[in-house]
Amino acid sequence: MKTRKQVFATLIALSFAVLPFMSCEKMDDPLKDQPRKEKPDCVSAAIVNVNMPDEIQVGKPAVFAIEFAKPTPCYEFEGFFLNESTFVLNLKVCLSAPGADQVCPQVIEFEEQQFTRTFSKSGTWVLRYTGESGPETIEFEVL
Repeated sequence: MKTRKQVFATLIALSFAVLPFMSCEKMDDPLKDQPRKEKPDCVSAAIVNVNMPDEIQVGKPAVFAIEFAKPTPCYEFEGFFLNESTFVLNLKVCLSAPGADQVCPQVIEFEEQQFTRTFSKSGTWVLRYTGESGPETIEFEVL
């Protein structure tokens, strides 16, 4: 079991690891192509696993399942933020922090959520995100 110092050190490390992803757009299913501003009180979560389709085709929805670590069970999932440039997707998981008066167990909890993305260009794409140990990338083909 982690001590409070270890949990605090992990949270600080995660905070510094997500700085490159601070300017993003929110994507939800109905309005996924509309620019969204990130909430200023958004807390980033480390992504521990990405499940994606074996084959992704232009113009067809692709479902991505993202597993992430919440610092405590009291943090709530707010959404995904994607910042897209040429063939690169920067992914961030946004959480809302519990209220100061809320009592939360000091245990990391894992959660999985999905988002759907339709690609308009074929080619080799890169998904960038912050994992448990820092920045990570996955290359994939869109046919």
